[in-house]
Amino acid sequence: MKNQFDVEAAHWDKQQYRLRRTKRFAEAIKDSLPLKKNFKGLDFGCGTGLLGFNFLDTINHMTFWDSSEGMIEQVNNKITDNSRAIGQICDIFTVSPAERFDLIVTLQALHHVPDAYGAVKILSEMTMPGGYLCLADLVEEDGSFHGEHLETAHNGFNVADLESHLNGLGLEKVSTTYPFINEKVIDGEKKQFPLFLLIYKK
Repeated sequence: MKNQFDVEAAHWDKQQYRLRRTKRFAEAIKDSLPLKKNFKGLDFGCGTGLLGFNFLDTINHMTFWDSSEGMIEQVNNKITDNSRAIGQICDIFTVSPAERFDLIVTLQALHHVPDAYGAVKILSEMTMPGGYLCLADLVEEDGSFHGEHLETAHNGFNVADLESHLNGLGLEKVSTTYPFINEKVIDGEKKQFPLFLLIYKK
């Protein structure tokens, strides 16, 4: 059965703010890390792959994971024979423990995962020693960002709590920044919803 993301996938990239937001996070990650040509990357909860495709000029290969068939269809439509990429429908809690990546990125996906901290633990385990885990999502908010039209598991995250969780997993903090602010008009009032970017090294 199609979910809302399957339905919206074909039109997802037409929203200019999504393109601006994704480019900003890609730039922030590239500016912060010594990415290498031999790196193997993962874009978790990739949607149409807007974030992950930004790194194929820098690293060797990018894997795109999402639970939405519609989104992965859009990813695979963008992949050419020389893209060095693969799109896969994926449930993070059933993936092979042998999967390892030098760079893992995720943008506004974790707040849709009921056991988000469990997913972060798995992603940390899949990060190669010396590799990087880059988590970007909403700062904890009052639930008005999505409103009633889309059910989410979390209304963003407490950044300090998430940092503590990552520290407890044995990762080394590289940086915490807030590269982008989503703006929405809600009930006639303009509201701002900051997005954080946590970068940690294994």
